[in-house]
Amino acid sequence: MRTNLNATLILVGVLSATCIQTTQGEPTLPLNLSKLPVGFDGMTADDIEFEKSLPPYQANATKLVDLLIHGDEPGVFKLMHPVLSEKWSPAMLKNLLHQNLIPYFKDFQKSGREHYVTRAVMPGQKRGYTFYESFMDKSGNLKPYVIYMIEDHGTPRCASILLNKTYRDMHQTFHP
Repeated sequence: MRTNLNATLILVGVLSATCIQTTQGEPTLPLNLSKLPVGFDGMTADDIEFEKSLPPYQANATKLVDLLIHGDEPGVFKLMHPVLSEKWSPAMLKNLLHQNLIPYFKDFQKSGREHYVTRAVMPGQKRGYTFYESFMDKSGNLKPYVIYMIEDHGTPRCASILLNKTYRDMHQTFHP
């Protein structure tokens, strides 16, 4: 992924969550979160340490989208969190992948204009990030999606993907 130094970054603490918004179409990473002051909007030193873990989550979320664009089933399954296989059989996951996910991303042309990242905490205190993103397809349609990336034995993996959903859809507000 190319780093866009001209992007405008807005860091907003929301209920001990950090949001990153870029307005030039490409996420700006790696982001040096170590420069946030201790206590930034009520964040503890522990929260700030956790925020430093964003780059591998972003990298795997980006990798997952790339694998979906290229229809790489084995690669996608490697990035899926075990929680998915606890809920669905391998046949159901494969069907979901080929009937919904790959077709949704196949006409990817370029990243959408805005990207939001917030912290996620799943049941069992599993931590990770939620990526609210979008892309333009080859027909010029904006296609939003949400990816939940949760740590699994030291590796960020996808615990959920929601298609045709925006931050506003999920939270009834335009941005964090």
